[in-house]
Parts: sequence; C-alpha cells; structure tokens
Amino acid sequence: MVEENLDFLEKQVEHTGFGRNVIGFTNEFIDLRDALKENMSKEPKAFTLKYAYMVGNDELQAVLWFDRSDKNGFYYFNSYHLGVLGWNNEHVLASNFEVKVFNNSQIKRKPVTEGDQEVPEKHIKNRNITVREAYNLLCGGSICKEAPDQNNFIKEVWLLLDFTRFKPNGEDFEIIKFDPEKGYDFDLLKELEKFPIEDLPGKNTDGGLIESLKKGNLAKAFINIDGVAVEHYLEVDAMNKCIKVSNSEFKVLSPEETAALHKQGHLF
Repeated sequence: MVEENLDFLEKQVEHTGFGRNVIGFTNEFIDLRDALKENMSKEPKAFTLKYAYMVGNDELQAVLWFDRSDKNGFYYFNSYHLGVLGWNNEHVLASNFEVKVFNNSQIKRKPVTEGDQEVPEKHIKNRNITVREAYNLLCGGSICKEAPDQNNFIKEVWLLLDFTRFKPNGEDFEIIKFDPEKGYDFDLLKELEKFPIEDLPGKNTDGGLIESLKKGNLAKAFINIDGVAVEHYLEVDAMNKCIKVSNSEFKVLSPEETAALHKQGHLF
C-alpha cells in the first residue's frame, strides 16, 4: 500500500509540473520519492514539500500540501502555494492553487473531421493548473483548461486571476472563468489566422504555438511583413478576446500597429 501511494503521489506531483528535486530540511536537494517516503514514514496527518525555481529573473517558491484521507489512509497532494519573487527579492504575488483527482472516464470529445477524415478521439488533458500555468496567471496571463460540459463533452475554459478580489480566506485571488456554456465565444485559432504567421498549425492539431499560448506563455511567432519573416511574441488576452503582440524587444504593439499586421495578412 505504501509503494502504491508513493507511485500515486509521484505522478500527482510530476503531472502538476514539479520536478524531482525537493528542498530538504537543511536546504539541500533530495529526490522526490525519498522526500515523500521520509515524510510518510512518520505517519503525520499532513505534511509539506518545498520547491524553488528560477524563471528568467523571477524566483518561484512553492510549498506543496499533502493530507492523509480518513477513509482509506492514503496521502493526497491537495494544493500548493506559489510565490513569485522579483529580481530584487521583493515579494511580488502569491496564491494557493488546488490539486484534485478527477474521474475522466465518462468525458468524451465531440466528433471532429478534417476533410473526409475523422480525427481520432483524444483524452481530456491535465485539468489541474500546473506550476508554470500558475506562474503565468500570477504574471497576469490567461490560460486555457479543458473541462466537461453539462453533457460530458470536453469544453475549453479560459482562466484569469482577478487581482482586485480575494477568496473568503482573504489570501488567494479569485479566478475568473470564461465559460463557453455561459456565452463566451473566443476562438484562438480564428484570432491567430488574422496574422500572416508562418507555419500556423491546423485547427485540429496540437501545434506548439497554440499549446504554448493555452498555457499562458509569451510565445514566439514569425509574422510575414512585406515578404520578410519578422520575430514577434504573442500572448492571449482572454478578457478582451484578442491576441496581444510584442516586437522582438518585447514592446507591446499599439492597437493601430496590431491592426496594421492584420492588413499584412491580406497580402498572403
């Protein structure tokens, strides 16, 4: 039972984007499985593990919370607290993110075809917010997660943190959900097709650009301008249902400059 629980927890942690290097009690790095085994051997009601990462000039500090079930005695990874420190070690933003165990067995995709070919059905993706997605949310980004609709078909819901509202605990930011079942109609591929982007993936593919944008990343793309592929960076703005564009120096383009890129698309 202990080995089964260890295997389960390892998968939970790794699927949420955390690696194998855990910060130990004396601040040295130890392996994830060893850290889990050491804590579980003491049979506490709950325990925590700590992680630290660098993303650019930002330091990410995470505390993972594990609780033992009263029903089966299993330990579960239930949530993590992520804090972001800026380049001068000032605390910028932090929030807690839930980790759940989902039963996806009854969830299905609507049939999709490309031409005369039916696209193979895909399983629902990770429904928990990964650590990289949490970081992007804390930086003001939008992420896209899959969830079941009322008929158990997969829908895509865009998420954004509301930095003006807190959850009842007074510490965690509320999450805004842009739900297609409530009238939200943002089409990422349709927005991307407004730009003359080189090698834009098809609608039913898991193209790197599209998947990166759904994770809330600032994604590199080459846009044709007068026949020349020019480096730009794209980011989804779910609130305004649009793509924010930055130049190669990460300067955000004005609405007029972005509209000019749309017009370039009509030349190709």
